[in-house]
Amino acid sequence: MKNFILLGILGLAVSCSNVQHPDFAANVESAKTLLELQGSEADLQAQLDLVHEDMQWQPAFHGSSQIGKEAFGEYLKGWHDAM
Repeated sequence: MKNFILLGILGLAVSCSNVQHPDFAANVESAKTLLELQGSEADLQAQLDLVHEDMQWQPAFHGSSQIGKEAFGEYLKGWHDAM
C-alpha cells in the first residue's frame, strides 16, 4: 500500500511540471495572425500559408467529417463569400 501511495505522489509530482513546448510562443502568434486574417477576410492565401499541409480539421456541423487543407481553404472562401 505504501508503494502505491508513493507511486501516486511521484506520478502527481511529475505530471504537474510546467514545461511548455519550445514552439508554443510561435504557435500562439501564428494562431493570432490566422484569426486576425479570418476576421478581416483580407487575404485567403495568407491564411492558408499559416496552416500545415497535413492539417485535419472538422467543421462544427453535426455529422461532418474531417477535411484537409485544400477543403479548409474552400470552406473559408465560402464563409468569406457568404459574409
